[in-house]
Amino acid sequence: MRFELTLNPAELIGGKQANLKYRLTDENTGEVVRDLQPYLGAWGHTLILSEDASDYIHSHPTEMIPDGVDRSRIHGGPDVSFDVFIPRPGRYRVLVTISAAG
Repeated sequence: MRFELTLNPAELIGGKQANLKYRLTDENTGEVVRDLQPYLGAWGHTLILSEDASDYIHSHPTEMIPDGVDRSRIHGGPDVSFDVFIPRPGRYRVLVTISAAG
């Protein structure tokens, strides 16, 4: 799987909200991915950790999985967006988990 990341705003600023939007494609075919499966109750998870490990941000996608649906029969994609708050200026590591069927 490949992804294209779009940031909004284009430059992340400490103390401000931001949106991370991933567009997922199949690495072999170039087709968009539409077979995402829920993982731990969401289309994905994002963890953002500051360089000094004092700031830890965990975020779920903006598109939530509806309550009461059979999660084995639903699929998501190709876009997965996360709203995040970067608490202060600095360097951060971003780790994302998104699960597809293949």
